[in-house]
Amino acid sequence: MNKTKKLWAAVAAFLTLAGLGATAGAATSANVNISVTITAAMSVSVDQVASSTRSHTWSGTPNQIFDNTTSSITVLNNSGILTEKWALSTNANSINAGGTAWSRVSSTSSVGADQFGVQAVFGSSNTAVSGAGSCADATATTWNNGTIAPPLTTSPVTYTSTVFSSTQLTNGGGSKDPDLATGEMYAGNKRVLCYRAVMPNSSSVTATQNIQVIVTAQ
Repeated sequence: MNKTKKLWAAVAAFLTLAGLGATAGAATSANVNISVTITAAMSVSVDQVASSTRSHTWSGTPNQIFDNTTSSITVLNNSGILTEKWALSTNANSINAGGTAWSRVSSTSSVGADQFGVQAVFGSSNTAVSGAGSCADATATTWNNGTIAPPLTTSPVTYTSTVFSSTQLTNGGGSKDPDLATGEMYAGNKRVLCYRAVMPNSSSVTATQNIQVIVTAQ
């Protein structure tokens, strides 16, 4: 073997040994990575469905107020596994069956012609379980607190321990607040939802009007 071949053979042997040494002494531990891909999506239900309806008959009294004291609404984090926040909002107008729609205003005491105002608050899971008769009625002090029960607008506002959290809805000692201080609700957990809606002082239509309280998972 000539000198050149001997030199390359020596270099190759050195590199081989160096590689073996580096591999053997590279780490004192090894990992098994368990990679979990999450396919669940944020989801919220009312009364275990996507849309729940409470019906009222308006006698025509100007600025008559409706609430759901006789039939509470249960809001549930039905995402399966995700922790989520909830936000409340409404539409700019009522959804009408014909004619002119009513317009939302930022008042729940006295509204004008073809206008409405709506509020909503959350209460404890124990209140949600108790069912009918568990919501605050239209005269409850909850509705007069602008921090707890601000009039709903078209912009979603997040439920926290101070906003939309009613001190009057803690039946059975249940918490009125979200599960976490960050405003989040654990998967599978629920709260009661109560509303108060104020009718116009005069309506130009007789067709049924649908006022929505929209619960958004964030």
